[in-house]
Amino acid sequence: MTFFLDVSDEAKHRLRKLKKKDPELTKRILKKFDLIIKNPYHYEVLKGDLHDARKAPVGDKYRIIFDIHEDEKSVIILLFGHRKDIYTKNELFKAFQKSKKRR
Repeated sequence: MTFFLDVSDEAKHRLRKLKKKDPELTKRILKKFDLIIKNPYHYEVLKGDLHDARKAPVGDKYRIIFDIHEDEKSVIILLFGHRKDIYTKNELFKAFQKSKKRR
């Protein structure tokens, strides 16, 4: 079953910036979005404060962080970025908290 895709405002903003800077990486990220909505449970669950969220790799260096809303059959892309700093971003925690309030 395919899930509906929802993208946080911060992730949309980053996509617009990235499209100008690195169109090839943008294509890879969008392709990964398609894979995520087809089988979101395939990806690893995060630990700690972000438990319930999941991460999807884009190559070796980038990660997409997303949340699943089973009752709505939707996947919310919270944020994406370089793996070395994606987990420390304040925006990630804010997006995750907004996602939880929607439930």
